[in-house]
Amino acid sequence: MPFLSRAGSDVCIARILKVANRSIETWVCNAKGSLEVSNEEALEYPRRVAFIRDPLERLKSSFFMARWEVRQGHLWDNIPAEYLFIENRGIQKDYEMFLDYVFNNENNHWKPQTDLISHNGVLVPNIYHRMQDISIHYDKYFDEGTIPHLGAASRKEEPDYSYRLADIEKKWEQDFNLWRSLNGNAD
Repeated sequence: MPFLSRAGSDVCIARILKVANRSIETWVCNAKGSLEVSNEEALEYPRRVAFIRDPLERLKSSFFMARWEVRQGHLWDNIPAEYLFIENRGIQKDYEMFLDYVFNNENNHWKPQTDLISHNGVLVPNIYHRMQDISIHYDKYFDEGTIPHLGAASRKEEPDYSYRLADIEKKWEQDFNLWRSLNGNAD
């Protein structure tokens, strides 16, 4: 995933699917002179920012977004619908089928965040914040505009998230470690 910046800026912001990506894209790209910057090119910027999301919350968000899309009759990222939703199967079975699919297929919606923001095995950002603190930090990087909140889905029912939890913690270990290292302070 590329980074985003604005012409003449000394900062670039990572675009990570399911980590306020549309909000960040709208915020950065609404200004004139927005740029897409590769991970390699981002290394040239003095301030390389990533907003990191709790890996389990990101996975849950992918599940609910995908399930909603399929229930609306849409194909979601070419994932076969039977892995996301079958009428009367129940949310728990849908979640289990989704996770089984996730562990056997790559997709940027659930690929580890640390993989998406790396270049040659090295993390590109030198500044990290938790995603839920984005509204606290956005004006540190660009002096105009506001960060919009887009795409929050409601969850009427939730599955038991303990299914394959040990596998989740292993697959996204680096993400969990990075997430836990961020103490949620303003800086």
